[in-house]
Amino acid sequence: MGESRTGNGLESTILRVREATGPGAHRPGHAIALGVDPRMYGAHTREQSVAERRDQIAHDLRHRDGLRDCGVPVDPPSLREELARLAPLPGTATLVVAYDGPRLDEVRRRQRYAMRRVRASGSVIEVCPTWNRRIGGITDPACHPVHRFLSAGLTVAVSSDDPGLFGTTLADEVDWVCHHTGGGPDLRDHLIGPAWHSRSEALTGRVPGPAPVTG
Repeated sequence: MGESRTGNGLESTILRVREATGPGAHRPGHAIALGVDPRMYGAHTREQSVAERRDQIAHDLRHRDGLRDCGVPVDPPSLREELARLAPLPGTATLVVAYDGPRLDEVRRRQRYAMRRVRASGSVIEVCPTWNRRIGGITDPACHPVHRFLSAGLTVAVSSDDPGLFGTTLADEVDWVCHHTGGGPDLRDHLIGPAWHSRSEALTGRVPGPAPVTG
């Protein structure tokens, strides 16, 4: 999830990934939108549906205190006025959203808030470096979300998505993370335990095992 970010605002993709870590979602996969460095996109425009914008406004109103704590400005009167302007429009109508430097900085702060919520939920983020690079379009290792996942104290389970197709192994994936984050052997030890304890059968209680460490 989170690997498909086209056709919607960056804020909405963050919201959808964060919502997916609610009750019952033990191990969301990829979650690129949650932690990818927004500078990767550069200044650009994209479309967002009216329905998604309404949901985003509702979210911001509900979570205004937490967002503000992370430096995201939330102006309830202005947002309610915007909702009133959007009310006559069909949900499938599209809006053009422009992203410049300040707005990308705000996106980064929104990610920070979302990661706080994910960490509090105890969800484990599955990271598949080769898949992210070849399918997710993250060509610059410095922009990969694993940097910020680890910095935020999220529990990360490194995995090898489609290893036969990509010619990679789990050891290769862990090596990539350790190399590009500068974690070395200490990080390797830190990653191996959660990966094993975060198997689906362990997280769902089908087999006994310790609960994943949440930071």
